[in-house]
Amino acid sequence: MQNKQAQSVRDANIDEFEFDVDQDVLRSIRGTPKSSVFGRHVSGRDCVHISCQTEVSELPSLLEKIFEESQKSTYAEKFSWVGRMKEVRSSTQRDSLDDLLLEKIKDDNLGKMWIAPPEYTRWQDGSAFKYPLDKGRYEDIHLVKFLSVLKAKNKFAALTVDSLKRWHIEVIDEDDNPQAEWSIYRCLYAEVEANGSIFLLNNALWYEIESDFLKEVSEEVETIQPLANELPAFNDADEKAYNLRVAQDGAHFCCMDRQTVELKKRGLTKIEFCDLYGLDKEIVHVKRYTGSSELSHLFQQGIVSAELFSHEPEFRKLVNDKLSETHKMTDPEGKLDATQYQVVYGIISKSKNDLSLPFFSKVVLRNAKRRLSELGYEIRIGKIARTDGNVVDEPQE
Repeated sequence: MQNKQAQSVRDANIDEFEFDVDQDVLRSIRGTPKSSVFGRHVSGRDCVHISCQTEVSELPSLLEKIFEESQKSTYAEKFSWVGRMKEVRSSTQRDSLDDLLLEKIKDDNLGKMWIAPPEYTRWQDGSAFKYPLDKGRYEDIHLVKFLSVLKAKNKFAALTVDSLKRWHIEVIDEDDNPQAEWSIYRCLYAEVEANGSIFLLNNALWYEIESDFLKEVSEEVETIQPLANELPAFNDADEKAYNLRVAQDGAHFCCMDRQTVELKKRGLTKIEFCDLYGLDKEIVHVKRYTGSSELSHLFQQGIVSAELFSHEPEFRKLVNDKLSETHKMTDPEGKLDATQYQVVYGIISKSKNDLSLPFFSKVVLRNAKRRLSELGYEIRIGKIARTDGNVVDEPQE
């Protein structure tokens, strides 16, 4: 998630702010009220702020009107998306959810719970992760592994929410120098049910998800067709090694991983078309199953690539220059028929069950499905079986 602000120099309709009603959480707003009783502008987040002329004797009446308006839900007639996904602001409710989270961890009830880097970063070659209380270097971070470290150090029984916030996971370079760090709590992703509602912990913030919205997103994502032909299993050091091997083991795919291009007229640099490009015009993006931020970046990457491929002949030409002779387009700068192409998301997973994505990733995937369909592309998603034997954190449904 990103923190952003938007402001207009004049009164404007909210549609003009390019607010994404599926992915953005409205935290505060300033606007013009319908009634002049409340002044020219009203703003607020937890509290309302108004500026108007009134007599002290009329203040109780004004406060009553403000309270009456606050109890109405007529805003939903025009802004039905408000409140479908909202940050939990009550400290009492957050503490209660934290206690439930800790209880699940202590009971080894880790379904729909894992740890992952809370922000997308391109690691340097030789980078690794380091757990608190452990001197080892690790390629990935996993909740199961972290808890095993605590148990080995006799710290598990005394685990608290405060210690989850105090202990940090580090990113270290090849010389063990720290590059970045986040608290365990910030790395935690969890989906829990409490009092009949669904709550998500993501990047150290709790969100309440409206049940109808949760159902709506899940049902639309489930309409995305699976891969017609399974991609080869993953038994490699990383995605780069996997993509190279898949391309080398057969003639169907061309490896485009790390084959970036620059679109100077758009001011874009290091744009990656895809990881694998197939003879049947499959534009494949590959990522290991990690956290919400990594998967969301994967889905967003597919949108950016497909839009440039559709609208920019120069981009197609630059991509074509990097394709192998067997995969080159005959007329890269001619009009593109997107209906002939598939955008494929391949997610490397060790789970034997069907893919179960974090909710925020589902929201981004639904947006990707809509935008890619509008362009004419067919969208597919599939699991790449992971057989390298490493422990992974995934939903245990």
